[in-house]
Amino acid sequence: MINIGGGEDCVLSGWGRTSYPGSAPNDLQFIHLKTVSVDDCKDRQRPNPVYDSQVCTFTKRGEGACHGDSGGPLVSGGKQIGIVSWGRPCAVGYPDVFTRVYSFLDWINKNISN
Repeated sequence: MINIGGGEDCVLSGWGRTSYPGSAPNDLQFIHLKTVSVDDCKDRQRPNPVYDSQVCTFTKRGEGACHGDSGGPLVSGGKQIGIVSWGRPCAVGYPDVFTRVYSFLDWINKNISN
């Protein structure tokens, strides 16, 4: 498992809407994104709180998560680094916010069933 910083390439996949308002797609969607630092994300998401246990992505307006993507995986280097959490829908020019998997690695390892 890796802890990711800003400027990293990643891929989001999901069944969320491709526009808002819009309908859900028939096929699983993929989009290449870039992570942004937590500090940058905090600044751009004010007054909404962003925590160190989260990771954010932003490439450009019109690209990102949308309704129906919640809970989906954010992957970098073949490893899941995030879980879609929240954002200002949909891809309106603000970073999307994900739960940072690395922040919960101890809990995951403690609770994994063998």
